[in-house]
Amino acid sequence: MPREAVFQRLLAPPFVLEAESSQSKRRVGLRKVLAWLEQHPGRTWQERWVASGADAAGNIDWRQLAMRWLQSTGWAYQTPKNDFHALGTGLLALISGEVIRPSLTWLLTPGTVQMLTAELARSRDPRGFAALAALSRDDPANKHTKEVALTRIATMAAAKGGMVSDITVGDCLEMTSALAAIPTADTSVYFYQMLHATGGFPEAAPPSVRFFEVKGQISIEQMIDRYQIACRPVRDLLVDYLRERSISIDYVSLRGLAYLLGKRFWKDLESHHPGIDSFHLAPDVAVAWKQRAGLKKARTTAADGTVIETETARADRGLNCLAVVRSFYLEVPQIFRTGDPIGFSPERNGIKCPGKPKHYTPEFKEQAVKKVVDSSPPRTIAGVARELNINDTTLGFWVKAYRKKLAGQPLPSDMPDDERVRELERRVRELEMENAFLKKRQRTSRGSIGEREIRVHRR
Repeated sequence: MPREAVFQRLLAPPFVLEAESSQSKRRVGLRKVLAWLEQHPGRTWQERWVASGADAAGNIDWRQLAMRWLQSTGWAYQTPKNDFHALGTGLLALISGEVIRPSLTWLLTPGTVQMLTAELARSRDPRGFAALAALSRDDPANKHTKEVALTRIATMAAAKGGMVSDITVGDCLEMTSALAAIPTADTSVYFYQMLHATGGFPEAAPPSVRFFEVKGQISIEQMIDRYQIACRPVRDLLVDYLRERSISIDYVSLRGLAYLLGKRFWKDLESHHPGIDSFHLAPDVAVAWKQRAGLKKARTTAADGTVIETETARADRGLNCLAVVRSFYLEVPQIFRTGDPIGFSPERNGIKCPGKPKHYTPEFKEQAVKKVVDSSPPRTIAGVARELNINDTTLGFWVKAYRKKLAGQPLPSDMPDDERVRELERRVRELEMENAFLKKRQRTSRGSIGEREIRVHRR
């Protein structure tokens, strides 16, 4: 299709924007994008798009390629930011009008394209997105999950062409594979359930997300690395801490713990204080973080497609995250010995900079556990921990793992009855001691990611 034909089509309904200023910017951006693409070989605009290198550059950096050409021709704005926005709105019209179909990788890198959902819902498939919106209103899922699902559906439509009803199960599988290749992407496949609920899939298509291939559990390193923590010592310490905690909590809880410590705590600090490399937080830094921990960002789209971002209070006011961080400081003696930099106990102070925690050999762990389980008379976990200068919670994890392993081993069939009775009584005593230890820890309000209610003592 010739340039002028494309230009005339995309400046007519249903692609016309309501605000004249926005439409004027789109008109300029559309002319610039088409003129730039004409400089590259290809029989179609799609072939020129690929030949230009724009698709490989991602949905932000491609504009730098076009802007360099505009500057060389004297057609660029004096302010580069104006060209940046004009090129973006011009390309959005080309995508909505199916003149160009960027790849899934382009549409997801470095993040999803802003206003894509609103643009396709307005100019390409109003009926399809209206049906999804109606379904979304009655759906019990949270707002963020539904918004991400709608964005994924718009992304597939932009990459594959056609309407919402044209999206296939295979397209959904391709989307999940593309998301899995991006470390920081939200990998929710809720979009599949929304599409299935509209009745667009064949009857044989399963309604559950279990249809998708589920990879094995990711490693602890991957749980933390998805948040791209800049300070390597802090990253290593978080990995070591989670590895210790993995002994006593399930996989889902461990991932939740990684999210709270890796993203909500440390990555938030790095975002607001670039270069931070110490857990010793200044009072103003600690107070500001506590305030942010109780808030969440909500995004809404105005009628003209503008994305409005607001902050709202979290349902738990951030107490769950605060309790988890407090527990982290208390349980890592190599970092935090007597202080509380996030302000739970202002009268205590003084911490050390982050470093790697002690690495205990299997032999040391076994000896420590036997001091608890094989002593006569029985010794407490806290007493042995003080003797060995280790954290009592850490020792408790080791003892619990040992007893769990031992409990699964049957008693020898040839064991005399009196020895069998003594062994069973010993196991009962160990369980009673373990229960007493756990109850004591619960009374001190140590936050746990698996707890639904967390009590925090506040001044």
